[in-house]
Amino acid sequence: RKFLHAVGGDFSRRRTTLRILDNVDRQNQRYFAIVLLVNVAVGLAIGAGFFAMGLDRPMVWGIAAAVLHTIPYVGAAMLAGAAALIAYGQFGTLQMALLAATIPIVVAVVLGIFVQTWLMGRAARMNTPAVFVSLLFWGMLWGGWGLLLAVPIMVAIKTLCDHVERLKPYGDILGP
Repeated sequence: RKFLHAVGGDFSRRRTTLRILDNVDRQNQRYFAIVLLVNVAVGLAIGAGFFAMGLDRPMVWGIAAAVLHTIPYVGAAMLAGAAALIAYGQFGTLQMALLAATIPIVVAVVLGIFVQTWLMGRAARMNTPAVFVSLLFWGMLWGGWGLLLAVPIMVAIKTLCDHVERLKPYGDILGP
């Protein structure tokens, strides 16, 4: 209410503002649902990979992978390093350590970068290159927080562009 009061103007301007906020909220809910779904898929895939190679406690590794995948890029790197150390300790060979490090990286690249970016673009009604560029931009600007908030920020910007007549061409550029 305070925000709508601060926006001011006539009833139609407030209604448009409320519609924009509702769209941003709906699309961000879809985004976070996709992040949750992809993180679970990453955890299952990495747990299955570690189970197949015989690494101890693959379920724990899968849960750790799902949680660490919320930290884009860095989470997979931390998991790969830890898995390599544990695999070397368990199996005593460099090949198994490299295999254990490769599994989280490959899964994170395939599911986390390609599939998640594509799904986020569809959920946010943005094209995949726009999502990828926004991840790069906000990630460079704010680091891990920028990677986490890139899509919600771009959803808000695109929704605003879609509802403000002068900004519609920019919304079209970001759209699918």
